[in-house]
Amino acid sequence: MKKEFPDIEILSEEFNFDKEKTNRYFVIDPIDGTINFASGLDIWGIQVAYVENENTLASCLYFPKLDLLLSSTDKGGTFINGKKVKVKEYENLDNSLVAFDFSRANEKNYILYQEVSKKIMRVREFGAACYGFSMVANGSIDGYCILQNTPWDIEPGLLACIESGAKVYRDNFCTIVANSNAIIDLIINSIQIAFKDGLKY
Repeated sequence: MKKEFPDIEILSEEFNFDKEKTNRYFVIDPIDGTINFASGLDIWGIQVAYVENENTLASCLYFPKLDLLLSSTDKGGTFINGKKVKVKEYENLDNSLVAFDFSRANEKNYILYQEVSKKIMRVREFGAACYGFSMVANGSIDGYCILQNTPWDIEPGLLACIESGAKVYRDNFCTIVANSNAIIDLIINSIQIAFKDGLKY
């Protein structure tokens, strides 16, 4: 990346993570889903986003073991291996499938699972943000929530979901993408119950 774009900064967990952002930069996660990768699971990916003036203009998520490439551009849509994709059409909460990922194990996570599970069909945890975002973008699941907000985990997949038609909620504690506001509202309400003592780990 530095060879092709020498004047554009790179921001990642491994490189420049604490550097002040410039007006344009790449966000890169060379291996998202590190524990999956180290354990021999195929659900991990490489993700890159280009950000200019705080707007994500392009991103790609590549899953080497699955031979899947998601590419997105601002107002240009999201494509998987060249085919345009969109979020699943919302039916109702009862038939919904929602996934979560967490930065660390915490008993509050399971309270959150329980609260959400009262209203939907199933809960999943993938262990890789890139995969969770991609599953919403291609219509495989109805919603995804990650309880952290580091840009290398969020920016590439977030653009993929926005460009495939997902609803988005984001604050300092979590990012949620879904095919309906009903799912976003359910997750937010469940977070408030599970973390009633404070939105922190």
